[in-house]
Amino acid sequence: MGMNNIDLCINGKLLAKTQKYEFAYKAGYLEISNHLGGQTKKVALFSGNYHIMSKIRYLERLLRLEPRCAAVISDETILLSHKGKILNINAENGEIKVEHKYKAGMNNPLVFCKCNIAENSWVLYGEYGWNENMEEVSIYRRDSQGKWGKKQSFPENSIAHIHCIVHDPYRHCFLIATGDSDQESGIWMMDEDFQNIKPVITGKQDYRTCFILPTMEGFVYATDTPLKQNAVYKYKYGGNTEPEKLYDMPGPCIYAKKVKSGFVMATSVEPDSSLPVWRYRFTRKLGKGVRDHFSHLIYFDGKSFKEIFKAQKDVLPIWLFQFANFQFPDMEEEDADFLTITSTAVKKYDGKTIRVMMK
Repeated sequence: MGMNNIDLCINGKLLAKTQKYEFAYKAGYLEISNHLGGQTKKVALFSGNYHIMSKIRYLERLLRLEPRCAAVISDETILLSHKGKILNINAENGEIKVEHKYKAGMNNPLVFCKCNIAENSWVLYGEYGWNENMEEVSIYRRDSQGKWGKKQSFPENSIAHIHCIVHDPYRHCFLIATGDSDQESGIWMMDEDFQNIKPVITGKQDYRTCFILPTMEGFVYATDTPLKQNAVYKYKYGGNTEPEKLYDMPGPCIYAKKVKSGFVMATSVEPDSSLPVWRYRFTRKLGKGVRDHFSHLIYFDGKSFKEIFKAQKDVLPIWLFQFANFQFPDMEEEDADFLTITSTAVKKYDGKTIRVMMK
């Protein structure tokens, strides 16, 4: 894709956008701007040494100082996951409150799940971390009053962590993706009242995913494994228990987004996870499921899959300085011709927000 097909929006990471405000991160600060007019508020997220180190992009990446995900909860307010806690941020006055803390050893979930059920507006996350001791892994919910509570758990020695939680409006349930080994990888179903969790498809890398899109018949998902060929699959309830492959992917998919006409998936550049741990952290050797040193943006328009953008991984070690990837700010659906993405560890666009033409 040529330069005419992209547009640089922000020299920083756009985290969320409401009808009135944009929330973007840059070098240790959260910048809150009223895109309908008005001054930009600049709020420091760090103090002391972290504040200094956040000014150096390589250290920022090495120490995972950049916020990963956010969730819009009103026109003026977002939730921001940052360094082991969830912050409630008000754009009107720039006030930041610590609303919830993760368990020890957890920095961020991969994504938040937002859903409206009956008259309830909820935000959920699943615990995500190394979990080397295979401890219990839990699901937490924020209720309509802003209170967090543990709602359900996977028992110890069952899974390492939760990749994502998705509300399925067709069957009035939640779908939960877990990982990472064959035994731990799968998609599970949980009641809306959080009372029961049962497996749908589990037990191999073909079921390891971070993106699930519910459909009338079942769901579509994209795999997230560095160990073998990645693909997009379609699963139907009540039919063949094996999912149907729709498309071979050039790499693992961690982040994806539903759009008006279909969905968009970002592939990550990941190292070979079969290597010993310290070699894995410093290597530039690709995993078997990673085709090349590019992050690819794949668009499904309701009829076919096509690549609409790609960017090359920079020269730094893949795990140590973060996987090359694209993420999607939490914002309303855009004009059908464009998609806003943020970029990490790719040449030219690292730490920036760009708009990509989809057609």
